[in-house]
Amino acid sequence: MKAAAAAIAALLTAASLWPQAANHEIFGTVVDAATGQFIAAARVSAKAGGGALTVIADDQGKFRFRNIPGERIVLTAWKTGYAAADGSQSRLSESFIFAVDEESKQVTLQLVPESAVEGRALGSRGIGMAVIRLYEQSPDGKTRLRETQNLDRTGEFRFAPLPVGSYLLETDTLPAQSDDPPLYRRRFYKSETETGPATTIALQTGQAVRLTISLDEIRGYTVSGRLPEAPENAAVQLLVSGTNEVFSRARWDTRTRTFRFDRIPPGSYIVETDLSEGTASRKYVAAINVEDIDLTDVRLEPAR
Repeated sequence: MKAAAAAIAALLTAASLWPQAANHEIFGTVVDAATGQFIAAARVSAKAGGGALTVIADDQGKFRFRNIPGERIVLTAWKTGYAAADGSQSRLSESFIFAVDEESKQVTLQLVPESAVEGRALGSRGIGMAVIRLYEQSPDGKTRLRETQNLDRTGEFRFAPLPVGSYLLETDTLPAQSDDPPLYRRRFYKSETETGPATTIALQTGQAVRLTISLDEIRGYTVSGRLPEAPENAAVQLLVSGTNEVFSRARWDTRTRTFRFDRIPPGSYIVETDLSEGTASRKYVAAINVEDIDLTDVRLEPAR
């Protein structure tokens, strides 16, 4: 009753924003596109002629807007757990135009169950990982980062809504909120038992894939070197090979002109810095492979 009263009050208020000649109406039903079933209590908003209002669909998914302008009107429908037909947006928006002499229009708004990738990412000590990333994979095998989430100690994550497609999950190397954090190998995952090469998650309409990801602790390694010609405020950073992602920034000793990266997991990296050459600067780099060994004499060369 309270919801209905609020919707009526909103209707009266919004109607006063529309022209006095606004005597059209639009009504219809919100349905599940997959099953055809009504979606009760969905919210539907109408925007037209500078006015706007929102109502709540009844138990049969029905809604109605009266006294609206006879021009272009935009209807938007949404409800928690549902998405637009392509699954990429949490709200469905459609435009309608009244024909000449058409005073009433009936429409059907279709939502689909929300698709999601969710679960927990935990280290071996039961503490959630600090970061998890979701990548989209195109049919030709190329990937792009879709979203990054920072996690708390529970390790809970949820990526939604998502369109139908193929995805990869990547965990970070450090846990969240730990005074003495262990180190974990950065990997892609599909399921709780898989720790091998990247495998895609094939997501279908309305599908919620839930994963529990467990990581084993590994040793971190040291990468260090010397840049005698560098200025006092030199900045040296470590990038993941094949990306522009900065993995870590070095501890820099201005007296000895040395840099140092600690707790680096096995993998391929680029060490990079910019050094001044007169009035210009030039990038210096070194490609390294950290694999079960500390690298203590990394030499950077001018980038070509």
